[in-house]
Amino acid sequence: MHGQFALVGYEKGSRTTINLTPTGQKQRGLLALLAYSSNRTLSRHWLRQHLWSDRGNEQAQASLR
Repeated sequence: MHGQFALVGYEKGSRTTINLTPTGQKQRGLLALLAYSSNRTLSRHWLRQHLWSDRGNEQAQASLR
């Protein structure tokens, strides 16, 4: 599966759809990794290594919270 994706929802009490796709690059990356890995479990450790490998362990853990 490749391409663009969007996370959409409805405004509370309305039928109007709104775009809920995260705007941050890391947030979109995390969402994409989870969506494209639906048949396997990704550990927090694995996610930290792949998304925040350039940061210290404590900062990477805090970013994933």
